[in-house]
Amino acid sequence: MNGRPSDPSNGAGIWGDYNCDLPYHVLEHMLDFVSKEIKPELLFWTGDNVAHDVWLTTNEEVINYTTNITAAIKKAFAGSNITIFPI
Repeated sequence: MNGRPSDPSNGAGIWGDYNCDLPYHVLEHMLDFVSKEIKPELLFWTGDNVAHDVWLTTNEEVINYTTNITAAIKKAFAGSNITIFPI
């Protein structure tokens, strides 16, 4: 299923659902937690940036997803000495 459910009570909720793509605010919370609590020396960014309905995704959307995720990673780890490997 793609998009919003016909019955809102079947929606993923604020933190998402296993069967859905991750909401952007969850990514931000996760990166904030990792940067402040775990404080890794390395980060391997393996991609998988775009929504999983790839047949509906334009090249511009792929660029926007990657740009936004890059900005979120930079923001979360600003001022740290972490090495990030985008692979």
